[in-house]
Amino acid sequence: MASIPRPPDVVTLCFQRNPFTGTRQITSISVIGSASPCRRVLVIGERLSSAVRCLLGHGFELICHTSDVWVFRRNP
Repeated sequence: MASIPRPPDVVTLCFQRNPFTGTRQITSISVIGSASPCRRVLVIGERLSSAVRCLLGHGFELICHTSDVWVFRRNP
C-alpha cells in the first residue's frame, strides 16, 4: 500500500510597523500543518523579527511576501 505524502508546513504572518517604536509587530497568524518549535514566538502583538529568526532557523523558507504579509514553507 502506498503512503500519502505529508504536505509542507506553511506559516503566514501579517504585520504592521509600530509608529512609536518602528518595530514590525505581528497582527495575524495562520498555520497549516505545524510551526513547531516556533509556536511559542508566533504571538499577535510580538515582534516579527523573533518569529522570522525562529522559522528560518528551523527549516522554513520565505516563499512569498508583500509589504505586510510574509509566507513561509517547510518541506517534510
